[in-house]
Amino acid sequence: MVTTQQPTESARATQPRIWGNIPPRNPNFTGRVDLLERLRERLQEGTTTVLPEAIHGMGGVGKTQMAIEYAYRHQSEYDVVWWIPAERPGQIGQSLVELAQRLGLGTSPEANIAGPAVREALREGRPYSRWLLIFDNADSPERVRDYFPTGGSGTILVTSRNRRWSVVGPSLEVDVFTREESKELLRRSGSPGDLDDAEADRLAEALGDLPLALEQAAAWRAETGMPVSEYLRLFEDKRSELLEVSPPPDYQLPVAAAWNVSLDHLETRSLAALRLLQLCSYFAPDPISRSIFSGLGGSRIEPELDRALNDPMRLARAIREINRYSLARIDHRTNSIEMHRLVQAVLINRMAPEEQQRMRSGAHTLLAASDPKGPNQSANWPRYAELYGHVIASGAVESDQPWVRELVMNVAKYLWYWGDHKVAREFMEQAWQTWRQLFGEEDQQTRLMAWWLSFVYLKVGRYDDASQLVAQLKDVYARTAPADREDTREDALETLNLEAAVRRVQGDFAAGAELDEAAYDRARRAFGEDDP
Repeated sequence: MVTTQQPTESARATQPRIWGNIPPRNPNFTGRVDLLERLRERLQEGTTTVLPEAIHGMGGVGKTQMAIEYAYRHQSEYDVVWWIPAERPGQIGQSLVELAQRLGLGTSPEANIAGPAVREALREGRPYSRWLLIFDNADSPERVRDYFPTGGSGTILVTSRNRRWSVVGPSLEVDVFTREESKELLRRSGSPGDLDDAEADRLAEALGDLPLALEQAAAWRAETGMPVSEYLRLFEDKRSELLEVSPPPDYQLPVAAAWNVSLDHLETRSLAALRLLQLCSYFAPDPISRSIFSGLGGSRIEPELDRALNDPMRLARAIREINRYSLARIDHRTNSIEMHRLVQAVLINRMAPEEQQRMRSGAHTLLAASDPKGPNQSANWPRYAELYGHVIASGAVESDQPWVRELVMNVAKYLWYWGDHKVAREFMEQAWQTWRQLFGEEDQQTRLMAWWLSFVYLKVGRYDDASQLVAQLKDVYARTAPADREDTREDALETLNLEAAVRRVQGDFAAGAELDEAAYDRARRAFGEDDP
């Protein structure tokens, strides 16, 4: 018999002083009793416990859901419980900046100041010593460990698909459900007595006991009341179609088949809802603020989707349909929508290439429309932090649209101004290399990205890299300079100033002064003495 534990009334009454960014609790959380107890024991033994997967690369087994459930059940044992999306370093940094504010540390919002301040405060136990940090979906141990407090009386929990985390701390493997857990979840979602043991067993067997697939099938049956035999017929039809066309990995097959049953129905019931899900499949598997959907304006993606995005009532109805069949996580507290990465893959694989391109371009359009266009202003940093993951996941760096490329440039600048210099450098390197390949070195925005990357190299002490890239830039400007007059393009003059700075840090002060003087003389002749 599978039991589902719930917190006591006293535990519900005692909440942490700081409870941050914890996703909503899953009301249908089932089983995992032994795992949760072992997790509690591990967390009491040491400061770091990791939840990797039982099979490398496998998703949908419920690691995140288990971490969420643990946080809710044991919240009374902590003064601080803080959830940290950890797939990208920039997300971790933003979470620590927010935690610094909640702890009342009085630091500036720059990542390179707030992050160390938080780690030191937690290590010293001020103002609270009982803390739990949950790093969700962490990938590289080498990158994420840098954000851990070293010491202190708190604990750290990590969820990851990367088994290399087992060398960092005690490893607790999360596998698919036991058969009893699968059947319990299926029974709980319907009316009492509408699913006998044999039917539940057949359904669980077909779905591979994979929690993500089971939850979708349970939600579908709860909404439609469809008999198990009919559902299994639809499921097998979808499974056969997938195997004939482009079979996914074995563990993804139940997810893809279960979701395609629901998506086929949604297509006939609410095409706008399906189109919205297709659009969201090109965002990161993180919360997507509904405010992003309001930026379509006069642009066009797909007729049914356009009507929904331009009409708040239509959009609300589409989101209700998505929520009705549990096709995405709708968080009314944060007014956001979030999709699992495996479900995003299912949606993308259903689309024809031209549909994929249309939806991806549509995601870029909405992201670009959400650009606050002020990366050097701290008031805009939370918005850029929100856009950052979606810019990466959507492949916006490959877009040829000027306004999308401007967003990529502004995200790069934001990362620098915000103080995460390593992440800024890596982001700029990727963008510059991609743009150089797609658009050429002489493209104006490629040149601008190269200038910023040279500047960052200079500031972080990579002087040889800065010197080499500035030399390449000078060559580009020489090839593209006006043939009939002196080159007074602003970015060309700024490159001279940048080269002067590089020469000075390399010890050649005379060359630096000469380059600064040359840039000044050119600007004076072109714009006059009074030009700022």
